[in-house]
Amino acid sequence: LQKLFEKYRDERQLNNKTSDETQKVISRFIGMFPGVSAQNINGEMIRDFKDVLIKTPSSLTNKQRALSLSELINSIGGSYKGDTLSDSSINKHLGRVSTVLEWGFNNDYFDNNWRNPAKGKNVKRKGNKKDIQPFSDDDISNIFSSDIYIKHSRPKGGAGEASYWLPIISLYTGMRMNEIGQLW
Repeated sequence: LQKLFEKYRDERQLNNKTSDETQKVISRFIGMFPGVSAQNINGEMIRDFKDVLIKTPSSLTNKQRALSLSELINSIGGSYKGDTLSDSSINKHLGRVSTVLEWGFNNDYFDNNWRNPAKGKNVKRKGNKKDIQPFSDDDISNIFSSDIYIKHSRPKGGAGEASYWLPIISLYTGMRMNEIGQLW
């Protein structure tokens, strides 16, 4: 799977971010199923990978990041009650594995009777969306009466002028901060 990903990455000339994210997913999968050839990946492995991703905490310590997914799940046991990976994050993991496998098939790395075991294996849990409430009038007042707006200060960790403009753009457009932060 690793070699297949490298060939896919080189042919597609993936940008650094996509390449790094996909490599992380491939490494996680290989960590669960070391030594398995890409053609021998089956639906049961994909299901097990998905089951582990469903139990994976959304925020990890540096120590936890160094563990394989199986080691991580074993270390936290069945007692973890915090936030886990979102459905979209899990589906992104499954989609990246599927994409690499599909590319391998389309480029004749697999037998003609092979089928993609990751295709269509998405997660859709009911009630998994976080209940996000809009800011109250008091919240908005607190944001816009901060030193950023009153004293024109810019915090060191606030990315300079972004600390001023992001809340204003968000207020008028309803965009999320991460969406605004990607704008040029």
